[in-house]
Amino acid sequence: MARHLTDADIETICEMITGWDIKTPLTWREIESAVEGRLGHRYTRQALEKRERIKTAYTTRSNVLKNLPERTQRGSVELLAAQTRIASLKAENERLKVENERLLAQFVRWLYNATAAGLTKETLNGALSGIDREKTNGTVIDEIRRSGRKKEA
Repeated sequence: MARHLTDADIETICEMITGWDIKTPLTWREIESAVEGRLGHRYTRQALEKRERIKTAYTTRSNVLKNLPERTQRGSVELLAAQTRIASLKAENERLKVENERLLAQFVRWLYNATAAGLTKETLNGALSGIDREKTNGTVIDEIRRSGRKKEA
């Protein structure tokens, strides 16, 4: 059974798709193989496509590859490399724009819900509270163990 995808894994997969070589067909099967080679775990198309960021990266890169010119002039390796690099950067730019729009929409939704719950901007922008990392005296833990209750999260 494959492990769950972390945010770092998703970002790695998005970068792989964004920089996909124009000589290799962009298919989910190819992506599955590339991900397995990079992350060491095999994920299905469904598991990958379920992640919005990966799906967006795939759609964006697929559209860019479809709109590339058929061939560059013969013997122009530098031109082909430059076109590949430009296409890759355009795909990454487009993916990041879509991601930014999604995050802005999420932020607006959170702001609305926070306001509806009575939170002010000052409360939301307040500093994070510190974490008390002092050693516990064990009385609460000992009491829970004696009573046979499980510790509530």
